[in-house]
Amino acid sequence: MVNFNLYSELQKAKLKIRRKDGDETIQIIRPFYTDVLEADRGTTHYTIVRSGIIVRGAKIYRERGYLGKVQEKLGFSTTFEVYHKAKKVFEIKERETLIKQHYEITKNGQHIGSIKPVGVYIPILSSFGKGIEGEYSGITKEEEEVLLMAILALGA
Repeated sequence: MVNFNLYSELQKAKLKIRRKDGDETIQIIRPFYTDVLEADRGTTHYTIVRSGIIVRGAKIYRERGYLGKVQEKLGFSTTFEVYHKAKKVFEIKERETLIKQHYEITKNGQHIGSIKPVGVYIPILSSFGKGIEGEYSGITKEEEEVLLMAILALGA
């Protein structure tokens, strides 16, 4: 099981990933005048270009090459589809009750992890962007790369 925490500020964010074999930190820069995230994971640079108001989406680039995308699916509850190149690999589905909100990460319909806001949940006022935490397991390194960037696209 891999655990993560995303801490967001106005112009930067930090994603801390905890594994059995060690911790990793991804630094994110978020200029206030544009909806583009610049992330550094080790020596690899990622650019996440977010767009949309009604239907939200983001394109993910690794070292200027296309890596994948996150696309919101319209429906009763919020669902994001995560693609690696042209292949859908994950769905991130909102689950909300009166006392808590969380997102379930699924791969081929199977639960592999979850995301939840940090702090006290207040319906309607709570949203991604204040800080999130979660966990995932059972995915390849290539899938993990896309998932981590999708989490940044949605949460930072």
